[in-house]
Amino acid sequence: IVAIGTAIAGPAAAATCDSARWLDPAEGFCVLLPSDAPRSGLRVFLGHTDVSLWFRVSEDGRLSYQAGSIALAHGEQELVVRAQQNGAWAEIERRIVRILAPGGYQRRLGRHAANLTVESQRGFGTPGSAARPRTLDVGGQAALGFELARAGSLWRFDSSLVGSSHRDAGLRYSQLGERAPRIDLSEYQLSFTRDGTEAYAGHLVAGRHPLLLQDFDARGLLWRQKLGSAGDLAVGRLNGSTIVGYDNLSGLGDTGHRIDTMTAGVELLRARPGALRVELSWLDGAVRAIDDFNAGEISDAERSRGVGARIQSSLFDNRLRTDAAWASSRYVNPQDPLLAQGSELVPVRAQSQQAQFYDLQWEVLRPGAEGDAAWPEVHLHARLDRAEPLYRSVGSGLRADSELVQVSVDSNWDVLSLGIAAQRHVDNLDRIPTILRTGTRTRTLTGGLNLPVLFGKSAPAASWPVVTVRHLQQQQRARNAPESFQPSHLPDQRNRELALGLRWSWRTGNGRSSSSTSSRTTAREDASARITAT
Repeated sequence: IVAIGTAIAGPAAAATCDSARWLDPAEGFCVLLPSDAPRSGLRVFLGHTDVSLWFRVSEDGRLSYQAGSIALAHGEQELVVRAQQNGAWAEIERRIVRILAPGGYQRRLGRHAANLTVESQRGFGTPGSAARPRTLDVGGQAALGFELARAGSLWRFDSSLVGSSHRDAGLRYSQLGERAPRIDLSEYQLSFTRDGTEAYAGHLVAGRHPLLLQDFDARGLLWRQKLGSAGDLAVGRLNGSTIVGYDNLSGLGDTGHRIDTMTAGVELLRARPGALRVELSWLDGAVRAIDDFNAGEISDAERSRGVGARIQSSLFDNRLRTDAAWASSRYVNPQDPLLAQGSELVPVRAQSQQAQFYDLQWEVLRPGAEGDAAWPEVHLHARLDRAEPLYRSVGSGLRADSELVQVSVDSNWDVLSLGIAAQRHVDNLDRIPTILRTGTRTRTLTGGLNLPVLFGKSAPAASWPVVTVRHLQQQQRARNAPESFQPSHLPDQRNRELALGLRWSWRTGNGRSSSSTSSRTTAREDASARITAT
């Protein structure tokens, strides 16, 4: 370790003392020491490395690094200066030094990982019953990526490859058969962010509307843009389903199998983001009937175009949260040759239908918030989902022609927990006489008692169980009697369920330690000892 001495400041005159600026690796820099700091005998550490040899300190307290002395590691590193005071080393300065990577990047990272799997089979139980009685298959996965940051911009790339020596185990063997590649692309994503702009290509998740398109996972393009301090806009074009492989890298190669989406949102209370947010969404999509392999099962060609609105709020210290959404979608089944198979089919008329969604979560009582820690914790949750007959959006799996109402109350009070829930579901909302209308009601009661906490002070906690109880009652019956239905075809049943649970928890452990002391002090050789504990 080398201590710094005082030197003239000639070569360091061009060095910058601006610690916030990113520095070129070949550029000198300096640190202004406190006025009372010593000017000699200093040690400088950059990260975990002692770099004192390449620093000089001037009479005016300027600690300078001579450009090009050593190859500095790029990125952000802590520079610490220590001096000897009263016989001990004391820290007198600490700051962050920022060194650019080659190419002027503030951050340049590469990522890679791989795993290999070997599966073998030496024989099969019954001779002749297996196509491959002896096998040795090698498979694996690999992840590749990088990250580049410069001047407020960030580029990021991640990819995943899957391979197998046995072609039957390939990702797309069910689609391509013997033409399926042994090593295939599972997923990838390229992203760019700068200030309030975000752009994505590859596999991504898009959509924020629960009735049109929400968390849709597919390959495509997505662009998000901040609009001022309270607004934002997201525009995307996605493949109609999840796909894999090197073909159709963008996901937009098939114009008849893709989804266009746009969402605009605004925070009405700028000082409290998330307190009151309004969103407008638009979707236009079409999907084809395709094989079911890593792509989602689609049994018929579909097309829909819809608009929707959503309002979310979080009020009273996040104790009351609401979420309401409405959508109108125009849906049609276009002519599908795979479905028609050369036959004349009656064309399906386009239908415009609506759907609603309402959700309320209320933290009625919060422990400690009412001025008394003994208050229980009580939560109320209510939800309504309603979709008109023939409502359909290609980006949502919402069940049409149904109404679902759910209400639940959950409470926790020290060692006791209680829950009550009720649910009602009905279909055939237009009450068409020739279509069966079914109503289902479900009631659930749950409870729990934590005996280890209740009696743990008077007896070992492990001797007491956690008690749980659950009672469910469900009734389903027909609300009408269509003429074409026999009485035995009309549902009318009740289900009851009672469950009691006792759960014990035990923990055990075992350890062993050994230590020895060897005394080599003159006349004290017998002070050596060995201690073993279990």
